[in-house]
Amino acid sequence: MEADALALRSDKKSWATDYKSIWCGSGLQGPQQEESEWDTPEFPCTLSDGREHQGVYATVTSSGVLNDIENFHGEADINECTDHIRALNAHVAQRVREYNDRSGKSITQLGANKFYIDRAFNEMTSKGKSLGLRAVRGYYMSIRSGSKSPLLNVNVATTAFLPPILVSEFLRMFLNKRRYVETMLRGASVRLAYQRQEFKETIEEGISMNGDLQCTKFFQQFGLEAGKQKFFTILACDPDNRDSARTVNHADTGTTILKYFEDMRVEWPTKQGQDRYDLLCVNVGKRIGSFNPEKIDLEDMQQHTLDGAQWIPACLLEILPYQPMTGQMSPDHTAAMMMHALHYPAENAALIDKEGLGLLGLKEEDGRVKSEYLISIPSNSVNSTDEIQNDLSLELDNKLISLSAKKLSLPLLRYAKQSKSKNVSEYTASWNLQEAVFTNPKAFNDLHICKLQGSLQKLQKSTPENILNDFVLQLGTHGINVKVGYVGEQAQRETVEKVLKRWFPVCKVKDCTFFLLREKDFDIYAKIKRDGDFSGNHTICAVASRIKDRNEQDNRRSGPRWQHFSNLALKMNMKLGGDNHWLDENELEKVLGGKDKKQNTMILGADVIHPGSSSKIGAPSIACVVGTIDSRFMSYRGSMRLQAGGQEQIEDFNFRSMIKERLEVWKGHNKKLPTRIFFYRDGVSESQFVTISEQEIPQIKKAYAEAGGDDKKLGVCFLVVGKCHHTRFYAKNNKTSYLVSTKAGNFVNGNLKPELLVDHVVTAPKPINFFLQSHAAIKGTARSAHYYVLDDDTQIDVNNLQKLTLMLCYTFGRSTTGVSYAAPAYIADRLCERGRSYIRLWAEDRFAQPVFEYKKYYDSEGTQRKPTDEEMSKEKWDIIKELLRSGVWGKNYRDNTEDQNRPIRLNPWHPDLDEGMF
Repeated sequence: MEADALALRSDKKSWATDYKSIWCGSGLQGPQQEESEWDTPEFPCTLSDGREHQGVYATVTSSGVLNDIENFHGEADINECTDHIRALNAHVAQRVREYNDRSGKSITQLGANKFYIDRAFNEMTSKGKSLGLRAVRGYYMSIRSGSKSPLLNVNVATTAFLPPILVSEFLRMFLNKRRYVETMLRGASVRLAYQRQEFKETIEEGISMNGDLQCTKFFQQFGLEAGKQKFFTILACDPDNRDSARTVNHADTGTTILKYFEDMRVEWPTKQGQDRYDLLCVNVGKRIGSFNPEKIDLEDMQQHTLDGAQWIPACLLEILPYQPMTGQMSPDHTAAMMMHALHYPAENAALIDKEGLGLLGLKEEDGRVKSEYLISIPSNSVNSTDEIQNDLSLELDNKLISLSAKKLSLPLLRYAKQSKSKNVSEYTASWNLQEAVFTNPKAFNDLHICKLQGSLQKLQKSTPENILNDFVLQLGTHGINVKVGYVGEQAQRETVEKVLKRWFPVCKVKDCTFFLLREKDFDIYAKIKRDGDFSGNHTICAVASRIKDRNEQDNRRSGPRWQHFSNLALKMNMKLGGDNHWLDENELEKVLGGKDKKQNTMILGADVIHPGSSSKIGAPSIACVVGTIDSRFMSYRGSMRLQAGGQEQIEDFNFRSMIKERLEVWKGHNKKLPTRIFFYRDGVSESQFVTISEQEIPQIKKAYAEAGGDDKKLGVCFLVVGKCHHTRFYAKNNKTSYLVSTKAGNFVNGNLKPELLVDHVVTAPKPINFFLQSHAAIKGTARSAHYYVLDDDTQIDVNNLQKLTLMLCYTFGRSTTGVSYAAPAYIADRLCERGRSYIRLWAEDRFAQPVFEYKKYYDSEGTQRKPTDEEMSKEKWDIIKELLRSGVWGKNYRDNTEDQNRPIRLNPWHPDLDEGMF
């Protein structure tokens, strides 16, 4: 764009880009008439590191002309509007950038639609101590397809940004959490914080070695301290051929980074050698393979030099401002982020009105919306063909959309006959468990307790013994029979791994161990769940400080301590496949069209989670399918598979085999296959609807046929659950909201009651879609789930489908509240997270075996090139195959069809856990 190779500026064309495509008010013309693909003239290009390349050209591919863009909001299916929406969003983003450039406001754009105000940040803190990151406020802005006209969707967005400080200072904030710091910084832009020597050759070319581009590098990984980290002189194998292979002089003992900078007389920003954080080296060259600093030798460092590593001490690198942190946040960072990100509806709406619309330049100083167009795309026929025939303009209304909504009835919940039915509160979407006997309680053998180090504070009166006794007592209240088992604790200097290794072998089938943790710790949780699940042992974890001490005056056992045990009882009962409550039988039959149809209906859910941007090479995505076992729709069983990292659609065999497993379990409980399936798919964006419809939906009936059914007699309703949207609904008056009690008093929350249904105005024309708010937002502004019906041959009425979906939000057995989206998708997400726990310790440890490296690819002339999509996909799947057969995925997984002594088993947990929930 800078070189104007497409003549956009010189021809004065109206255009916009989302950095994937370019949209123009008129078509681009190639050298020859009617060409759909051509190459631009060559032009010089300056890369982000300051190097200039000559002879660069761009290949232009025409992808079609959106002449009907002004009509895209009519009756078109959302799948047909993807390019139209992208084009309009590109113009919205262009307007934001241009207006803020003119007005001198500093903003940072992330992705196509998010804009952050650089000065609108808060330091993240915990108990008065800085946590190192900043919570920066911004806004999401996007054109959406409404049922009658295009809509501008604006919402507040908050993201964690890195601070503009020295890498050594950032590292020092986290003391011994070097691995976490490396995860947060990986890929971040850093600037050399010292003056480099200028060279005659570069000066003559007009390039300064200390210019902004030349001093900008990218953080790759930490190395050794500067006194130990070495680099070597690179030589060509053939001195007469500069392009020959490279090597190092193996007799050379190398130069330490510390000596190099001392010889260069670099001025250190801090006292050299002040502490280990200053002199820890950072690789800002090419990323190299994982290595263990404690085991690295001279040969390894020589290879690192050949591989392109460039080492700089951490105190000589400054983190550039306005960069988001892309890794997974710690519990402390997550909690701090929530404090800044969650706004009640009134505050949220005020920020959008006063600040968000200001980013678009559409607010007068007195607060009124300006009477000018949000987007204006003039038709333009300069050197063009296929121009848009008429000007396209979109004007912004001066107020939020006001619409009527529907109110669905919250479901009636049934407990065992000897206890009362529970009515769900229309204000909190919740109910209590006091005196509630579970509808289908299961019996355990023994309940053990294991106290991990530091879990019970000195000021607490609770002991492992009285916690265990009271927990068993409360389980009995809900109908769960279990005996008091072992009481144990982690010995001084004993690792969690050793505790688990000695603990689980003495446990019996249907025993359960209650682990007391000092704090929320992802690593400890992952170790417990992985070892327990893989060995067939049930486990429950709790932060001990959250278990309140016993109140001797609480004769009814209704205080916080007993409520906590009741909540844990929900999890306990599900682990053996029990039901905690049931939906009302008559309500279900009415919604599903009668008793016979209800008894032949199965509910399925699916989700996929992906590795983070800073994950270990070869880290997989995890796909899960869960399904009901009977017509109560309360108990789910699950299947889990690994697949290539980043692949959103579930691979055909994996998807089909998981659905088949769920069908066979349903058949085992009901002596027949279902004739109707409602499938809730999580984690799919609108741009992937076509792919899902073409690849995933057909696999359902194929799996049904493989399970022995006649797929022509099967009815399937396939819904996608959208959670990551930015549509919010605000109550117009106090009657439609509810009160919240705080220490400062009661106030109107501003969120709508949890029975909201919106199926017009802000919904897409096609396919059938609706917003449903099934939960009460404890903090912040509630986000309704957005459901799209991609396929349906069940003949269910859309009103009944909406009611069924709301009812399913009250079937997540681990909670006494309605969850924010349908339980089958919610439970599939939970199972995916369990899978993440299984591989967490491997994925987070770059030295843990197996360690993978991607291959290098070369063209016919021997120049390294990027792999094709097919090559990368094959390589990722090869890694998955090796990972499945490694210790990472445990010993329960078996896929060898030739081994008659070991039947095929594609799920990683122990078979003893198959008949329960996770």
